[in-house]
Amino acid sequence: MRRGYLGQDIGCYLDADCGSATPAISGTVTISLNSAIVSSGHFTLDTGNDDITFLESGVYLVLFTFTADASSASRATSRAWIQVDQGAGFSTLVHTLRYGYNRNTSEGENSVTCHAIIPATGGVTKVRAQCGMVSSTANVLESACSWSISRLAAA
Repeated sequence: MRRGYLGQDIGCYLDADCGSATPAISGTVTISLNSAIVSSGHFTLDTGNDDITFLESGVYLVLFTFTADASSASRATSRAWIQVDQGAGFSTLVHTLRYGYNRNTSEGENSVTCHAIIPATGGVTKVRAQCGMVSSTANVLESACSWSISRLAAA
């Protein structure tokens, strides 16, 4: 058991993978969830709504890796970001917005990692990831997208 400041147990962690589809990015797309790879059991993955609920309060480091592939054009620019719901609906964490450049269809893959430190309320706070295109077209490579979440401090 890891102990944090004042001996608090901070052993909450999750690594989760996304789906296996390669949907075209049209407008804004919420990235699908598949399953937990490793989990301390302090999270709920809702594969119907594609969000993760924190079951324990605390301060968390949240990482989301997004991968896109240029589908039909050169010089595509994709972007991804994290959204959080603290009980009043999802809102974008603007500082998590990351851009990726897809050179051409034969060298079109790119990955970006969005990250944030999020204070969470157990049973209330949720996160999800979204993506979109700035220019041209690309597909999400969900099999290369993933989440990693660790609690830094207990509430």
